[in-house]
Amino acid sequence: MASPKIPAATLDRLAKLLPHLASEHDGEVVATARAIGRTLTVAGLDWHDLAGAIQAPLLEATMSAAPKRSSSSAFRDIDPSASCSRPGMRLWDTQRVEPWSRAAGYTLTLDWTIPKAFGGRFLTKAERVRLKAFERSVRVTNADAVWIEEVVALAHKAAVTWRARGKAT
Repeated sequence: MASPKIPAATLDRLAKLLPHLASEHDGEVVATARAIGRTLTVAGLDWHDLAGAIQAPLLEATMSAAPKRSSSSAFRDIDPSASCSRPGMRLWDTQRVEPWSRAAGYTLTLDWTIPKAFGGRFLTKAERVRLKAFERSVRVTNADAVWIEEVVALAHKAAVTWRARGKAT
């Protein structure tokens, strides 16, 4: 269900009220919350509509910026079913190569930790089961390695979005 569009006049009023929620005075915070509630009611909206209006652009931005899951062109000439000769992959900006099992566990942790609104919880049940199997198993094929790298890229994208949630763009 899509949230209704918030009128510009209401947005202006909310923009003036929201900073008061950061007050150190509890009474001012409560009064501001009540004023926001009244402002929303006058516009025919409620707190859920406000939350939906905030969340919708975040979800849209996260999903549109996410890399597509497709086979990597770097490994087209390699037999996908052959055992991967690489011992693992680098995570983030480190020079250290982590084993595939650690990359799988790392991705599962990020997927579980990051809220869905910021791109987390993107793995399907089958993908989680597959990654859990890689956590326990040492044998990874070339196709598996490419898939793990793509999933790690999605997890990194979600982590960056989540970390930037409070920063101005």
